[in-house]
Amino acid sequence: MLPPEAIALERLLIRRKDLAGILLNVDMYDRWGPKDGPEHAQMMADGAAAQRDHAAVTAELTALATATRAHSPDAMHAWAEAHIALLQRFIAAHPDPSHDTARFVAQEESTAWHKVADGSLPFVDENCFYIHIDPTDHAEWFGPR
Repeated sequence: MLPPEAIALERLLIRRKDLAGILLNVDMYDRWGPKDGPEHAQMMADGAAAQRDHAAVTAELTALATATRAHSPDAMHAWAEAHIALLQRFIAAHPDPSHDTARFVAQEESTAWHKVADGSLPFVDENCFYIHIDPTDHAEWFGPR
């Protein structure tokens, strides 16, 4: 398990990624779904709420990452190293050529997490579509979700 500061950062990052998934779903619906009716109105309202929540969580995560970097840089480094390890495990677990894009995205995220580790980035804007870390692997680092 990681330091409590890293766990707190991770909880916000998880919330942010969940909201990004909602926003992706709304975007797909907006592109290919019906353009009127009660379902459309509800989807657009859900999207607006998710957008507001995403912005708020992003601001909270940025502030917490900045504060944590200042008072507990080791926790930031541990958080980043955990993500790097999880992404490398993801890459190794998906060798099939049909997963080339997912491996590429995971490698890009891994590179970005190195920037978090060295202090040049507060967090990584994770991909909510291609990368799905095994919950058991994630729990090894961050505890149960």
